[in-house]
Amino acid sequence: MKKRLVAAVLLITLILTSLPVSAIMAESASEEENPAVIRMLNDLIGYIYQCECIYEDLEWTLDSFSRYDGERTWENLQFARASFAIARLDISKRALPELEMQREDQKELMRQGIDISFMEDIEEDFEAEKTAALNTCANLCVGIMEDVFVASDWEISMEHVGNIHETAICYEQYLANTADWVLASINDAAVTERFNSVMANYCPAVHALQSKTPKTKDEIEKETDELLDKLKGLIVEGSNVVGARQHRLNVLTDLYENKQFDKITEEIVQISNLPPILFCPDWFDEGESYFYYWRENGEVAKTPVPGTVLDRIPDGCKITTAGVTKDEVKQYQAELEAAGLPCLDCTETEEELTLLYEYEGSAFAIFWKEGEATILMTENPVCLLPRWFYSILLSL
Repeated sequence: MKKRLVAAVLLITLILTSLPVSAIMAESASEEENPAVIRMLNDLIGYIYQCECIYEDLEWTLDSFSRYDGERTWENLQFARASFAIARLDISKRALPELEMQREDQKELMRQGIDISFMEDIEEDFEAEKTAALNTCANLCVGIMEDVFVASDWEISMEHVGNIHETAICYEQYLANTADWVLASINDAAVTERFNSVMANYCPAVHALQSKTPKTKDEIEKETDELLDKLKGLIVEGSNVVGARQHRLNVLTDLYENKQFDKITEEIVQISNLPPILFCPDWFDEGESYFYYWRENGEVAKTPVPGTVLDRIPDGCKITTAGVTKDEVKQYQAELEAAGLPCLDCTETEEELTLLYEYEGSAFAIFWKEGEATILMTENPVCLLPRWFYSILLSL
């Protein structure tokens, strides 16, 4: 099959070091079947499994964005942010199982006339897909952390969500076509039946997109060419969305610098049930590490896996930013005090700094150690706002 289109278009917690499907394929193999074919299929299904997990993580996150878009409440915003953080962590830890196919297997399959070119760069392709998905998460992070407060910004973010959704479906379809093409190359009904049975169990989303009736390699290649054309169109649409976001940022910057706050305030999104609000510190980076947690019986509960229906907002949130000096954290402490929020308790040594706060029913702490700053929200997490937006709210 034609070499995979690298998944660079997707502006776009568990490491599965071994995939059980491999054992299933091997255990059910008959003596007549070629071990090289089985090992190749094990590698293929391991790749499809990990890619499907990535795309399904993204889809789960996009669903949470749509949930918030349908009802703009603090609870739904928390669900969306938590889903995003959980999915990004899961994607970052995804890894291919150790490949089984050896060089001798490749030679054997080539002697049988089975094209294995699609497997040559499978590890590099997977890393490209993973990197692309994490880049997508970086863009989604801007949307769910900042764009939610202004209507025009959020509209652009939801256009981006729609583009990512269509692109993810196309990539899963590509995986399904790849599986069908490989099976057509092998042309063994028994192997096809067993492989598809494993797919149904472990890769249900991709399996649902496989052809229900056998197709020739030529037919699959024709459909795949059309699919790649569609993906190219989505690339253009995605670029347009990114361009629109940059233009919108330029517009907001001009309005803010010229103190035309009324042009911004008329577009403020009303989010119900907002908790106490605070401005972000200068060193804050929403693209850094977010960790949401739930408590059960006084203990931190196991983090939900992607795909879980979240029906209770997180009890707390931990945000970590690297590359921060202690003086920068102390500057934020001074700014909070100037805004009317003094520190309840401060513990400082040369190596560490701990600040404790209570604010309108919320409790949080700020820690600094070895160039890393952490905001830990333990009770009724506050809503951190971009500084420019916070200053506009104060002007109302």
